[in-house]
Amino acid sequence: MSDARERARIAELGTSIATLQDAELAERADLRDVRSRLLRPRRRDGRGRWAAAATLALGALTAVLLATAPRATLRVNGRRGPLAESSWVAAERTPQTLRVSDGSELVVGPQTTLRVAELGRRHLRLDVQTGDLSLDASRGAARIELTAGPFRVAAAGTRSALTWAPEEGRFTLSVQEGEAQLEGPTVAVRTVRAGEHVRVELHEQRLTVAPSPPVAAPEPAAEPE
Repeated sequence: MSDARERARIAELGTSIATLQDAELAERADLRDVRSRLLRPRRRDGRGRWAAAATLALGALTAVLLATAPRATLRVNGRRGPLAESSWVAAERTPQTLRVSDGSELVVGPQTTLRVAELGRRHLRLDVQTGDLSLDASRGAARIELTAGPFRVAAAGTRSALTWAPEEGRFTLSVQEGEAQLEGPTVAVRTVRAGEHVRVELHEQRLTVAPSPPVAAPEPAAEPE
């Protein structure tokens, strides 16, 4: 009787060992299958190559267009020929209208002096020495930057006006349409939105923000004789 039980336990143990071996072999087979799939060389997708080539071609075309784009031009109402870089514009008793090649217009107020600091491809920078300047760039595509003393205004796409009185240390910026980025002492970096009027008194280190007064529309530019 004891021999029969011993043989039964040995048979049961053999069955368990066989089951474990079968499970281990199956697991190894699964691992080999996974390893084979991971190491299998992937077929390259032709669409990816075409997309990369198209991206490179588009970037090259954009660079060529930017490099060959004409420089922005600036003309004074009633004068022949465009202004050159470093040109001066001085309005004494009557305003002067400046027209940018992209359709933007600026009105230089009386007793105002400014310098054409930079004329680049699709951008320009004007340095207001003293006085006031109104800008209508709402339909233009050029990047227009205005500097006045220690202040800088990125005014592209806006209808706005600024004044700069260096002796009094007074700067103002009004925006009627769009948003302008203003940088300078006391204001640090500030977005001036439509309907806002910013006034800075440098001597008192005072900043005031109030509703914007109306900005005069630029006068129509007369054709040169």
